Amino acid sequence: GLTVEPSTDADGNETPFLYNWDGSGDRDSNSDLYFNVSLNGETYTFTVESYLCDNTTDVYAAVEALQVGDVIDAEGFLYWYEGVNPHITTITKAE
Repeated sequence: GLTVEPSTDADGNETPFLYNWDGSGDRDSNSDLYFNVSLNGETYTFTVESYLCDNTTDVYAAVEALQVGDVIDAEGFLYWYEGVNPHITTITKAE
């Protein structure tokens, strides 16, 4: 599984995920979600695109429930925009 790593918001606080890439969004505005995970010593940033999986979906709620240190499995697809962008559509707790 992937281990949830902290993200840092605009105020310097560590959090398990951010609304928008810089923490400037919120649930009510249906912002994209960004979160960090690590595997084998490398950290990756994953995204839940709100136009695909909005704030009424299971994956959106799953990201909002993440805690730093959780071990998860994630499914999605890769999108290329100024580099590889993993877009997540499903999250489950790793077994």
